[in-house]
Amino acid sequence: PAASAQVVATVVGNPDRAVIFGYPKGADLADGITKAPARRLGFFPSQQTMTGINADGYNLLDAAITWALTP
Repeated sequence: PAASAQVVATVVGNPDRAVIFGYPKGADLADGITKAPARRLGFFPSQQTMTGINADGYNLLDAAITWALTP
């Protein structure tokens, strides 16, 4: 993601690889030209992660979606 993204989680052992991040309204998006007209969410779990997701994982997903939908 662009530097304007709010990174929440990265790949274990690879902090440069964001798997959960968001852009607040008005933030510069990754193309450097476009501004986010509303909140944007990136949530990229692997298939393995979703197969073994527990209550904490569902809470994280729920919190991410709630953040994205909050004006």
